[in-house]
Amino acid sequence: MTSPPPIHAESLTISYVRPGREPLVIVDSWDLTVDHSEVCCVAGRSGSGKTSVLRALAGLLTVTDGQVSWWGDPLAGLAQSRIRHLRRTRIGYVDQAASLLPELTVLENVLLPLLPDGRRTVTAARPRAQQLLERLDLSDRANHRGPGLSGGERQRATLARALVSEPAILIADEPTASLDRELANLVIDLLRNEAARGCAIVTASHDPEVAIAADSVRDLEPANHQAAADRRS
Repeated sequence: MTSPPPIHAESLTISYVRPGREPLVIVDSWDLTVDHSEVCCVAGRSGSGKTSVLRALAGLLTVTDGQVSWWGDPLAGLAQSRIRHLRRTRIGYVDQAASLLPELTVLENVLLPLLPDGRRTVTAARPRAQQLLERLDLSDRANHRGPGLSGGERQRATLARALVSEPAILIADEPTASLDRELANLVIDLLRNEAARGCAIVTASHDPEVAIAADSVRDLEPANHQAAADRRS
């Protein structure tokens, strides 16, 4: 029997209430399926709703209509505690903010999601964390703290943090946006490597090289011209 895909979105609709005006529809009846070991790139113009879609796929944004499922289970039917547990243990999420705790070193930030599992788990994951930092050309910054890092360094550190637990799903918003071509290629190579171990990856990107490296590309257009205009204003 075929196992359900890690990520499935059906008739995904996202809109926002505007007092005294019609709701602003960002995404309208959009479908997506991402299987094991697949890298899917969501492409689209600014204002097309890419970030909103990724947040919905990560269970961080409630959809207006349609549904998002993880491994065949609709999120609408799961308790919030279960969603939080799955997101912490099996799903890596990288947003554009690239936020790190300033009082912690880069290595400590990468290991941070594992703290609830206890010291043994953190210790066992340390080699993985160090390997990820090496793959992302951050080994020499492992003991530096957040305030001394560039935007690109913070971005790569948050990617390492999302991958340290070897998640089954990775959702990454513009993972190469702040990087030069050489560093961006390191990120793309790492994404392909994580897919090879079975991770299902969804990324939104304006980088054509990310789209070329992906197994599938899904274009996301604004739900209507007014939505696009409102998002740009």
